[in-house]
Formats: sequence, C-alpha cells, structure tokens
Amino acid sequence: MTGLTRALAAIAFAALVSGAAASALIVSSDHTPSPGAGIAIGLTISWSFVGTGLYAWWRRPTNRFGALMAAVGFTFMLGALTGSDDSVVFTGGVLLASLYFVVFAHMVLAYPDGRLERRSHARLLTAGYALAVVGPLPQLLWGFTDRMNESCPDCPQSALLIERDDTLRDVFNALTSAVGVVLVGVILVILLRRWRAATPLQRRALAPVLWSG
Repeated sequence: MTGLTRALAAIAFAALVSGAAASALIVSSDHTPSPGAGIAIGLTISWSFVGTGLYAWWRRPTNRFGALMAAVGFTFMLGALTGSDDSVVFTGGVLLASLYFVVFAHMVLAYPDGRLERRSHARLLTAGYALAVVGPLPQLLWGFTDRMNESCPDCPQSALLIERDDTLRDVFNALTSAVGVVLVGVILVILLRRWRAATPLQRRALAPVLWSG
C-alpha cells in the first residue's frame, strides 16, 4: 500500500467517523425536525462528495480537484453542529454551516485541475470564505429574526448574543446579503465567460460541473 493510498484510506475513515458523529448529534437533538430524513440526505450528499473526491484524487494524485470535492463533503457535515442543544456548539454550527457553499464555489472555479486560473479568483474566494463566517454574526450578536424563532422555537440561544437589537441586526443582515449577491453574481459571470470561450468538446466536459455551479 502506497503512502497516498494510506492517506486516502485515513481520510475515508475520518469521513465515516464524522458522519457517524453528525448523525448522533442530530438524533440526540431536541430541536431538529425529521432527524431520520436529515441524516439520510446529509450522509448521501457528504459521503458522495468525499467518496467521489477520493476516487478522483487516487486516479490523478497531482490534480487538486478531488481534494476539493472531498472538502465539500466534509464542510457540508459542519451543518450538523446546529443540531446540538449546547449553546456554544450550536453557535459554532451556525457560523460554519454555510462554509460548504464557498468550498463548492472554489471547486467549480478550480475545475478541471483544482487550481485557480487567476489571482482575482483567489481574492474573490477569500472574500467568500470571510462572508460565510461573518454573514451569520448579525443574528448571533443581536438576536435571531422572528422567522428564525418561529421555524426553530427550541433552538439554543446564541453564545455570542450581546442584546436583542432588531435594527442593528437587520442593517448588517442587509449589508452581508448585498455583498453575497455581488459575489455570487461575479462567480456566475466567470462561469458563463468560461462556457462561452470553451470549444464544443470542452463544453461537454464542463457542463456537469458548470451547471451544478
């Protein structure tokens, strides 16, 4: 067994353990609706990305795309932390739950060799990673919206809560949402330009990844 094979086997085992831990957290949750369906869907998505990514990594060790696919699967599991009844763990889950969106965007932009074409793409993704963590802060610092409270009345209180301030929360929510829309728009423009510049053969290869993006 080569060093790469051992490393990939270890990552696969880590994915199994992480999936089991996430499932246990959801099962024990007092505020997660339909835990069985959530576990089934979550494991299908996360393990599919990890498994496919590890296979691609094994087939082409120098290509980073497989590693990014596996990273999407692992970061998707972080959303299970919101199932915790502990305030600190729940808060951490809210902060990290959207991270997989940016990792997925990273994967799409880095297709097919797992490397970004331009430095501007790296700066764009850096902003995306920062926004994914900063975006939930307004609700965590100044109180959840009424819609959030109605959809999850038994969710723990934020461990970062300062005091309830609907005005501050709504203003900063609007700002982060606007930045998010701009970032998504820029990524879509990049993908559309890449599609238009591709040859018919390249388009057939790009289609599954670009349309999913």
